[in-house]
Amino acid sequence: MKTAHRIRMNPTPEQVDYLKRACGTRRFVYNWGREQWEKQYQAYKQEQETTPQAQCVLKASNAFALKKQFNAIRHDAYPWTGEVTKCVVEGAFDDLKKAYDHFFAGRAAYPRFKKKGKTHESFYLSNDKFTVGSH
Repeated sequence: MKTAHRIRMNPTPEQVDYLKRACGTRRFVYNWGREQWEKQYQAYKQEQETTPQAQCVLKASNAFALKKQFNAIRHDAYPWTGEVTKCVVEGAFDDLKKAYDHFFAGRAAYPRFKKKGKTHESFYLSNDKFTVGSH
């Protein structure tokens, strides 16, 4: 049995700012991963078509490799992503993996880029990453 808790919050203005930054960071990371996935897949596909199988070196894209690649450049190229919890970055790549898995299984359309104001703004937190006060 899966258990979940739905919590309604009344955030302060500072907390609203943090939540908006977290949602924006998640959207950016998802879009970055989506773009890189497409670039790497096109390069992989091109290599498969033009190079003999024994000489191919590129591998198909996957979310774990993209997350590793992003974390390697994140602090230099995108230092503002460190202002929010790491769960935001991990959740974006998890969602990207799910989107492609559903697409390849034939359950969904090809994943699209997330747009500010057009998509449901959200992010996930682990149970040990937050506390609920007295109100």
